[in-house]
Amino acid sequence: MIIKNRVVLHVIILSLSCFSLLAQGSSGSKATYETRYIVDMPTAGVLPKSGFSAYAQFFTQGGMLIELAAAPFTNFNFGISYSGINIIGEGDIQFQNLPGIQIRWRIIDETKLFPAILIGINTQGRGVFYKNYQRFQTLYPGIYGAVSKNFTWALGSLALHGGLNYSFENRDTKGIPDIWAGLEQSISSSTSINLEYNTNLDEDHKLMVSRGLLNASLRMSFIRGLTFELIFRDLFNNTRNISGSERWLGLEFINNF
Repeated sequence: MIIKNRVVLHVIILSLSCFSLLAQGSSGSKATYETRYIVDMPTAGVLPKSGFSAYAQFFTQGGMLIELAAAPFTNFNFGISYSGINIIGEGDIQFQNLPGIQIRWRIIDETKLFPAILIGINTQGRGVFYKNYQRFQTLYPGIYGAVSKNFTWALGSLALHGGLNYSFENRDTKGIPDIWAGLEQSISSSTSINLEYNTNLDEDHKLMVSRGLLNASLRMSFIRGLTFELIFRDLFNNTRNISGSERWLGLEFINNF
C-alpha cells in the first residue's frame, strides 16, 4: 500500500513537472510571450514576428469578446475584435455596432536602462456596449502610447507599465486624455498577478460614480501557448448599478504561423 501511494505521488509530481515545462504562455517568470495588456489597458508588448493570437473574454450579462491578432512584421501587430451581451444565458443577443481594430507598433525596444515604447490605435472598449450612450462600459483607448520596463528581483519577474491615450468614444469629454499605470509580478514560473489603475479622466459620470478604475488579474499558463485569466474589475466599486467588483474570465492562445 505504501509503495502504491509512492508511485501515485511520483506520477502526480511528474505530471505537474511536465505541465510546468509546457507552461510557456504569457504569464509567469518563464513566459515565452509578452503581455500585451495589463488588465484592460495596453502595454508595450507585442507578438513575435509571424505570431498570432486568439483571445476570448467572458464578462457580465452573458457577454463575450473575441479578439484575433497577428504579427506580419517585427514589432508590428494588427488585430480585429467583436463583442456582445446575452451570448451566454438568455435574452436577445446584442452586438457592438462596429468591430474593434488594434494596431501596435513598438518604436523602441527595451534595453537595460531604457523602457520599451509603443504607439498604437485600439477601438475596442471593455465590457457592455451601451447603445443608448453609444459607448462601451470602459472607453476604448483610441490613440495611445505605452511604456514597459521589466526587472528581475528576489520575488521573481516584475514589469512596470504605463501610458497615455486619447479616446474618440466619449463626445462629452472631447479633448481630455486619459492616463493609466500598472504592474505585473510573477508568483511562479507559470503564474503572475497584474494590477492596473486607470484614472478615467475622460469619463463623464454617466456610468461611473467617480473616476478611477482599479483592476487586477491572476494569469496562469499550464499548456504551451495557452493562458487563463481571472479578472477582478473595479475594486473601488466606482461603476454605477454594479454591487461590488466584477469577476470576468479570459482565455488567450498564442502560436506561430
